Amino acid sequence: MKTYQSQLEEDERVSEDRFQIISERSMSSKRSGFLVAGSITAVMALIVVCAIFSTQSWESIVTASNLSDSMFDDRNRYVMRNFDLARPMSNFLNGLGGMWGIPMWAFYVNRGQAITSFGKQNKDNAIAKFVTAEKAYLQTPFTGFRTFIRATCGDKHFTYMPFFPRTSDDSDQQHLQRNMIIGMNEMEIEEINLDKNLQTNILYFIAPEQTFPSLVRSATFTNLDEHHELEMEILDGLGQIIPNGLGNNNIDAMGRTMEAWMNVYNVGDTQSDNTHITLPFFHISQDTADTPQVKIIRDGYFAISYMDGENAAIDAEGKREVLPFVVDPTVIFGTDTTLTNPSGFFKHKSDIDHFLSSSQGTTSRTPCAFAGTKIKVPPGHNITITSVYGYAESLETFVGKYTPLLRDVLYSKEKRIAAEKVVDSITSRVATNTSSEVFNSYIKQDFLDNILRGGLPIQIGENDRKKNFHIYSRIHGDIERDYNYFQIDTTYFSQGPGNFRDVCQNRRLDVFLTPEIGDFNLRMFLSFIQSDGFNPLTIASTVFKIPYENIDSVLVTLKINDPLGDGAPAAVVKDVLRRTFRPGQFFRDVEASGVSFGIAKEEVVAKLISHANQDFAG
Repeated sequence: MKTYQSQLEEDERVSEDRFQIISERSMSSKRSGFLVAGSITAVMALIVVCAIFSTQSWESIVTASNLSDSMFDDRNRYVMRNFDLARPMSNFLNGLGGMWGIPMWAFYVNRGQAITSFGKQNKDNAIAKFVTAEKAYLQTPFTGFRTFIRATCGDKHFTYMPFFPRTSDDSDQQHLQRNMIIGMNEMEIEEINLDKNLQTNILYFIAPEQTFPSLVRSATFTNLDEHHELEMEILDGLGQIIPNGLGNNNIDAMGRTMEAWMNVYNVGDTQSDNTHITLPFFHISQDTADTPQVKIIRDGYFAISYMDGENAAIDAEGKREVLPFVVDPTVIFGTDTTLTNPSGFFKHKSDIDHFLSSSQGTTSRTPCAFAGTKIKVPPGHNITITSVYGYAESLETFVGKYTPLLRDVLYSKEKRIAAEKVVDSITSRVATNTSSEVFNSYIKQDFLDNILRGGLPIQIGENDRKKNFHIYSRIHGDIERDYNYFQIDTTYFSQGPGNFRDVCQNRRLDVFLTPEIGDFNLRMFLSFIQSDGFNPLTIASTVFKIPYENIDSVLVTLKINDPLGDGAPAAVVKDVLRRTFRPGQFFRDVEASGVSFGIAKEEVVAKLISHANQDFAG
């Protein structure tokens, strides 16, 4: 038997031998140079991408000839099979509105119908309440997006909730498959239920290149039965929606009290039957602060839904016909405050048309937003319901300005293409052509992640007076990093503050990929170093200021429209230019006052930046 001392001595000898081996390998590795290190990095990256959430070997996955065996679909999107049975994970849509669009943030998990929270600017402006990861995994199937179906197919009658947590009877993965399909700027979930001959696909993406933020959700229902028509009454929408004007902390600490301010507007006479709510608008009545002044809230969140696709109905103006909404959860769930069982809908005696015209409460409660319709799907065919959730400055703006755009027959199709183009415009800078499509995509995704932290460098200005500016950057606040207060400005050229370290390290390739950047980053980060050697925790994109004596001459070049000839629009622009500004902030301020220009926005910003001085902002 070994003594305690002899065991210690043996362990020490083994440790020394191991250390010597590691040291020799380390020296050999250093001598092997940059190419070997780069090769190892490439191989490891490929393995990591292919190994996540899979027990198959990465070689077999990459070379799979059958799409059903691959971890990537025909659009090169990652496929997480039976996602709801996998370990909990969280992710986010990129929140990219494009250079001339307004972004929206959105987080999702592999539970329920995925989206757990989304909104504009930061977590205090959430449409679906921001919750941290451990709550998201628990609540999303109930308070997130939901679908309720009453159906008839042949001689079968059934009620069903796609993507709802499985019961013991649903454990057979051969008859019930659920996949999450993750693209570079979109996310889709798919459920195939062979027992009910129903396939449900739900696609999410942020709509770019528009003057307001919105999330697009397209739900497609496919009849897998080869012989019988599928007749369905459907409620599809959001289990809980937070009216605009309430911060996250207030809801957490005083949620019941905050409900007293909640309202749904544009609802007509909801206390009588035969009233349909088609364009609901959600915001609180007035600011909840305990102050002598009363601040009326007019801006809010909207929901709109319609049948989409080639055969969907259009009105006399060639626009999609909107579907009616249920905004009172008690109509759907009755007294079930857990939002588990939609008994009010499933047990309703009449058809869905009568149900949708039920009396609804629209004040002093947390509302929902479920669109309803009745459809017939022939064997092997499908139908799509597209819903858009977003923000508008007022009810009048939503109904009069945004709704016609949202109801355009090509809206969802064109915005999805635009969302892909936004990402392509970024990742094309590192387009890689190797024998491995997975590796090529990994390089793009890795670069995109860097851009979301460090920002995309662009040059703005005229001729030799161009200046460097970074867009799309933001602090990495998500449901797993709940300690960070993220911010994505609701402006053109959107960006937000980021941590000094994150921004610095994620701009390491700027000068290589964008040589015009020169020594900009070097000067910027060195200027933040304080005399004691410390640096600020967070930094923001640079700001601009036009010298006061030059403002009048710059105004002439902008060709400001002045229909009344009283000089008021020019006065507004001059007042904005008295202060420091960023390009997106400038347009937000002047457009809020109704100012427009006789030249393109691109020309306006180029002229402004050309005549402005640039300062670093900590």
